[in-house]
Amino acid sequence: MITTNAITPHSKQIASIIKWVIIALGLVIGLISIFFFSQSLQKGENYISLQAKTEAQKLGKGPCDILLDWLTEAKYVGNKQEVRDIQKAQKFLGCRNKLKRSERKPMSWYAAHAIMYVKFKEGSQDSYPFWENIILVEADSNDEAALKATKRAKENEGDSKSTFTWSGRPAQWCFAGIRKLITCEDPNSKPSDGTEITYLEMEVSDEDSFSKLINGEPVEVRYS
Repeated sequence: MITTNAITPHSKQIASIIKWVIIALGLVIGLISIFFFSQSLQKGENYISLQAKTEAQKLGKGPCDILLDWLTEAKYVGNKQEVRDIQKAQKFLGCRNKLKRSERKPMSWYAAHAIMYVKFKEGSQDSYPFWENIILVEADSNDEAALKATKRAKENEGDSKSTFTWSGRPAQWCFAGIRKLITCEDPNSKPSDGTEITYLEMEVSDEDSFSKLINGEPVEVRYS
């Protein structure tokens, strides 16, 4: 004879209690996870700040300095999402408060030597005509100055709506790079009348060549 155990109201009640206990435990675990996650965020544990800490250890710099450099670069390349992430990391690490509390040193003035060259659209590039444009920029560091000068120099690229020619050949201006970056005579003061902003170092082979150079005549020079 086969017997079955009937499900009593009491056993149903116990099963219901166990079910709600499991649900409650799940909610508690979820709340605890959210709490610790938010705590980690408050301590600056987003991916940008972690990368900044790692980079700071490698370079022997503070993570706030690393984040400031990254923020400058992200702004100039126009990466809005990265700017927001870096600013969050600065907030998590307390960098933004430190920046507000501290007196920032004056920005410096730089003369950036940007090389723009002529690229021919047709035929072989049998010569490289180029200009050395000197761009005055104000920046917190050499890196920021180079970024600002690069952005400004790239604005000169192009072919004037396909009208530009060089020696009768269709061509375009291209940015090659920043050849050198010079701090102005008094880098912490705004350049004014009489300020030496940069210099060029050249050498000629003899006195005759030197005289020609002074008089604006064509002469071969060694340029560094």
